[in-house]
Amino acid sequence: MTLDDIKARCVEVGDCLEWQGSYTTSGSPMLYHDGERTTVRKVVYALKHGRQLPDGHVASNCCCNPRCVSEDHVRGITKTKMLERTRANTNHELRAARIAATKRRNEAKLTPEQVQMVRDSQETNLALAAQLGVHHSLLSAIRNGKAWRSYTNPFAGLGAR
Repeated sequence: MTLDDIKARCVEVGDCLEWQGSYTTSGSPMLYHDGERTTVRKVVYALKHGRQLPDGHVASNCCCNPRCVSEDHVRGITKTKMLERTRANTNHELRAARIAATKRRNEAKLTPEQVQMVRDSQETNLALAAQLGVHHSLLSAIRNGKAWRSYTNPFAGLGAR
């Protein structure tokens, strides 16, 4: 296999060559090379440099395009560096907010409209709890920002610990 064989299975998008073959479940471009399934970037690195990746290194790209396998963008970096980059590019707060929203949608005892009514209401937690059919502690947690946090508010949860 040559770099030209790999380029033939790609589409040029700007400076990147986007792989049109198969991918792993995590999104890495894959192919069969010498009878083994391996990442395309690993093969590109070996063909470009004439040697395999050093131990403890992985083939990555510098353009952050998950489909790109351009020989100009493929780099050998340490596994530690890859993990650091992955952590830096992961928005944990956004992920937590999406998980919470999905759980609320699927498992919640209240609707978002009812939660807003609880926040806006001047009634006691006991009276509202009887009206909505939930325990008064849930309403207290909503009003204190410990349950049903509003992630649209930049100050949400600052005092709730």
